[in-house]
Amino acid sequence: MGRAAGPRLLIAAQQIVARDGAAASLEEIARVAGVGSATLRRHFPSRWTLIQAIFREEEESRKRWARGERSILGQDLFHPNGASVAR
Repeated sequence: MGRAAGPRLLIAAQQIVARDGAAASLEEIARVAGVGSATLRRHFPSRWTLIQAIFREEEESRKRWARGERSILGQDLFHPNGASVAR
């Protein structure tokens, strides 16, 4: 995944999927991330791969949080509103 687009896509996807569910608009996710639909599709060829990536990042975010580390995306995705929890 491209370094610039990857984190933006995951953050946008997590927020929109949390709001709209798994049927969230892929076009809206791309727009919110500031990339085109083709870029989203290159990184995530299917909706399923995008949903899997969201869950993997949330799991990794929980592990980092438990170790007292900050998320690599700059926010803890699993926490409401993406807020980082001070420990």
